[in-house]
Amino acid sequence: MNESTNEIIDLASLEGSFQLAKEDFDPEQDAYDTTPIPNGVYQTRVERAEITRSKANDNPMLKWQLCILNGPHAKRRLFRQNMLMSEANFKWLLRDLHTCKVTLERLADLPNILEDLLDTIVEVKVSNGRDAQGRDSQRIYVNRYVGKWTPDPNEAPAGNAPADDDDIPF
Repeated sequence: MNESTNEIIDLASLEGSFQLAKEDFDPEQDAYDTTPIPNGVYQTRVERAEITRSKANDNPMLKWQLCILNGPHAKRRLFRQNMLMSEANFKWLLRDLHTCKVTLERLADLPNILEDLLDTIVEVKVSNGRDAQGRDSQRIYVNRYVGKWTPDPNEAPAGNAPADDDDIPF
């Protein structure tokens, strides 16, 4: 453990919030639901969009984090990736961006438009199956633009801001 961590982050100032969370914590109710999201159509909000690399082959990709807004799977997350390697990949990317009402003229501008994707409400289709190697696979298709999300003042903001990164459990 880094000894200087306690000097930089004043954990004592957070104790009140921690104790409130501890009083309200129910391990059964607050457990992560890891069951796959069933096939279907869901309204989601783009919570995060980032350019990163694939773990499997280090290829560049746009990674989306989508939050389901309603129904029995509300608040669960879906993850979509647009690989950034081929003309076919770029057509999927352009289709998804167009559906979100975001225009991309040059690929080099992709980092500059990620903020425009945040808080976009889109209808997505979830399709579960198996990939070519026989492994479980989940495909997420961005089907339809619904609108822009209006934040609840009592809820933490979404986005790519560093403060939000600390709140994401991965």
